[in-house]
Amino acid sequence: IYPFQYSKNIGRKIKIYTTDKRELIVTLSGSNESGISGISGNLKNDKNIDLAYDQIKKANVIIDF
Repeated sequence: IYPFQYSKNIGRKIKIYTTDKRELIVTLSGSNESGISGISGNLKNDKNIDLAYDQIKKANVIIDF
């Protein structure tokens, strides 16, 4: 996992698989050298998510058409 991959996708939706076997769909709002932040949920139930890079097993960009 390389931090530059997240910084170039800020504003996009990504699906994250965590090391504790959770699947999250978030809109990526920021990244730094220690982790990422994003918003999960819909307009009524938004939740801020902060994850360290060592908590992320895999992440994919969700492409909307």
